[in-house]
Amino acid sequence: MTKHDSKDEEILAGAPEGATHIDQGEYMSDYGASDWYGFTESFGWVETSPEYDTRSLADIKELVELRKKNAELENIVSVLMIADETGYVDDGGFVIGFSELTDEARNILAMRDLEQQAKGVELVLELQAYSCMNESAIMAQDIHGKKIYLEEQAKQLKGEE
Repeated sequence: MTKHDSKDEEILAGAPEGATHIDQGEYMSDYGASDWYGFTESFGWVETSPEYDTRSLADIKELVELRKKNAELENIVSVLMIADETGYVDDGGFVIGFSELTDEARNILAMRDLEQQAKGVELVLELQAYSCMNESAIMAQDIHGKKIYLEEQAKQLKGEE
């Protein structure tokens, strides 16, 4: 755990009930419509306004969780990289739970692959929609051009040049 992780965990652990943000070490609560309250030990919640360094507690919580998950994944990857296919590590013996690690790694990779495929499908749909818009615009220009051409032909036939 890094120094930053422990600081964020301390922030979360020390948050009073109702706190949504922290601002330069002071807990804040955002009640919406630009109403902000700061928490003080002696007075509880008092009306205030945020300074420049306001951080969302929800964002901090997400960062802590993501860092923990990242550390777990780094451990799995490092074990998978140094162990052979049976789960044996030189000078270390067999890795306990190696088959579960490989299953978890496969699941993580499969999940990532599916997420990437979903992003690819989304991109194709966006490109297709863009292409259809362009084709519609080109078709509209062609139709407008035909209209003008036909109107000019009609004027010529009428002798209205």
